[in-house]
Amino acid sequence: MLPAVVETSGDTSIDADSVRYQGADAEGADYYAAKAQGKDSRAVVCLVVVVSSTGEWLQACGDQLRITVTFANRTAVLHPSAPVGELDGEMVGEFVNVQFPGT
Repeated sequence: MLPAVVETSGDTSIDADSVRYQGADAEGADYYAAKAQGKDSRAVVCLVVVVSSTGEWLQACGDQLRITVTFANRTAVLHPSAPVGELDGEMVGEFVNVQFPGT
């Protein structure tokens, strides 16, 4: 379930039953993956990020995985499957890679 601070935007209706918590990064941001219905009624996948220190949140959605969210000092990518091999940055759960400046 998404935190109460997250409100569904007018463009996307998130399916509450599909929300999966992915984990938190070293700076305390929480990551969620969810299915949603896009503004044209197509099914999409969303990466929702809640920045715990500020209560701000953002999301990016798309009909193909490798969903990317860039915010503050980092870029997060939701991968379609667990990445194989070494990636730069930090893994949050099995499917989200977070890159900070200099990583």
